[in-house]
Amino acid sequence: MKKLIFIIILALPLTQSCDFFEKKDLFSNNKDSLLLYKKKQDSLRLMDSIQELRSQLSSLQRRNQRLLDSIRQQPQSSSTGYRYHIIVGSFKTREYLNSYNRYVQEKGFDTQILRNEYDFNLISVESFNSWRQALNTLEQIRQDFEKTAWIYVER
Repeated sequence: MKKLIFIIILALPLTQSCDFFEKKDLFSNNKDSLLLYKKKQDSLRLMDSIQELRSQLSSLQRRNQRLLDSIRQQPQSSSTGYRYHIIVGSFKTREYLNSYNRYVQEKGFDTQILRNEYDFNLISVESFNSWRQALNTLEQIRQDFEKTAWIYVER
């Protein structure tokens, strides 16, 4: 029995140097296995960030849909009779307002001066009750006249 234990003790170091045991890398501190582990962790972090971005995207889409739905609602009442106005200028100073209004009228637009809840004077060149018509006209005015034109929604 002592001989058998002695043989096993002598054979044990030989088996650890065997290629079979070296290729297993079960508990080794080998750089390759650490690299694989880091890559796996990186891919897990990437998947988590993708899921987070998808969540943020769906949240933004829901918010944008709510905003669009609120804009598309029919007007309660408006002072001008229209709900959507294409605005090409916004001024607090009356002198600047009059000067830019004359310039816009010289370009052939029939303007209307509106006042918003923040006491800005807005120069409107077109007004609509239809959101689609307002968007189509806005694109045309941005291409032809004023790149910073925008739509004011009168409530």
